[in-house]
Amino acid sequence: MKRGGARPLLAFLVRRPAPRRLVVRAVLPPGVRDVMARLEEHGHQAQLVGGCVRDLLLGRVPHDWDVATDALPERVLGLFPGAQPTGIACGTVTVPRKAASRGVEVTTYRSEGPYSDRRHPDRVSFVGSLDEDLKRRDVTINAMALDRRGRLYDPAGGLSDLRAGLLRAVGDPAQRFAEDALRLMRVVRLFAETGFSIAPRTRDAIGGAAALLACVAAERVRDELLRVLASPRAGEGLELLRATGLLAVVWPAAAAAPAETWTRAVGAVGRAAAAGEGLGLRLSALYWGVLGSGPHAAAQAREEMQRLRIDSDTAARVSDLLRWLPALRCQPRRAPVELRRAAARAGRATFRDLPRLCRVAGPPPPPAPGAADGAVAAQCRACPAARAAGLIARGRCPLSAAELPVGGADVMRVLGLGPGPEVGRALAELLDRVLARPSLARRRDLLRLLAALRAEAAASGRRGHDKA
Repeated sequence: MKRGGARPLLAFLVRRPAPRRLVVRAVLPPGVRDVMARLEEHGHQAQLVGGCVRDLLLGRVPHDWDVATDALPERVLGLFPGAQPTGIACGTVTVPRKAASRGVEVTTYRSEGPYSDRRHPDRVSFVGSLDEDLKRRDVTINAMALDRRGRLYDPAGGLSDLRAGLLRAVGDPAQRFAEDALRLMRVVRLFAETGFSIAPRTRDAIGGAAALLACVAAERVRDELLRVLASPRAGEGLELLRATGLLAVVWPAAAAAPAETWTRAVGAVGRAAAAGEGLGLRLSALYWGVLGSGPHAAAQAREEMQRLRIDSDTAARVSDLLRWLPALRCQPRRAPVELRRAAARAGRATFRDLPRLCRVAGPPPPPAPGAADGAVAAQCRACPAARAAGLIARGRCPLSAAELPVGGADVMRVLGLGPGPEVGRALAELLDRVLARPSLARRRDLLRLLAALRAEAAASGRRGHDKA
């Protein structure tokens, strides 16, 4: 099935060579043009290569700017004071430029030897031919070069594939994937980002080489997986991972899950993508779909995220959402005070995101026969999320002792206490009273409540003394 949206700018560029040069030139940041011009002024070739060429031809603003040249790395360092040898073994030098926030990466044309570890070449040889350099690229739409005058060099047919919305490996796909197994994930990511179809031979080769992905570091696999999840077609990208066998390497437990479980996960991620949710919520939707929710599911998700080296802040957010989701989802008769207390335990940030996770998770399963009628089931779908969202969005009720309009100094002054655990216990008591009755969350009312607590403690002490 052919995929992808309209590409009017690309058609315009192909049919009108002269405007093509003007369009490309207008898009290039001055710093990038300056780097290319300086290399040419000193007798060297300079070509934009890789994803930035693809993005320019699609009318997109590239995130990274890569320049390929016949100049050796030492020569590039000499031409650009302040340049850094960021990948000197592979011929890469980064030239800082204000107009390109990450700098411009300048890499010498190269060919590569065998890939014994399925990731890095055993040998890199610098060559003087752009042709040789482009032959080692992953897919044809990334194997084009563009000079600063707008002239396109396309030995692999990337432009026609770009117009057709096709992802096709350069040369023999099995060889490309055997050289660098991370290319397997890159093709899936490009599929999810662009909506292009995958050439049959290339797709078959992904399935045949899927086991090689185990040779790639977890961090690199994680980066590509997260980019799949962050893409507009995240759900379809996940489906492709499973269909090609890559999921069995990336997340074996998910690959072994029943089809209906995986369908639930993909649907939740797809709804999160359609709603424009961020990566944290999309990850939460994925783990909810496969693992469910509650403390056990949260612990499993955290363990899986640690295996993938997902950063601790994201892992904490995802596991908190999974842990507390049952507090909100499928709870038609939960009293407001119970929701406020659950929010206090979960934290404001977590509870603010829970209704969004409820929405992308979709309607909860229907209750067992006789357990509830249709009206209650409808209430189960809508009311808890809406009620909690209103509670958190208004932010009127304190959810922690730190949010109370009185503090430890007030407690010590009114109760006649010194620093110690009694102060914390008194604040916790105040918070519990406020969660039960939010109207108490005013400073004067809480100070009166503290005075009443002191009087009550004094009366209790007198009664104990009389009994003694």
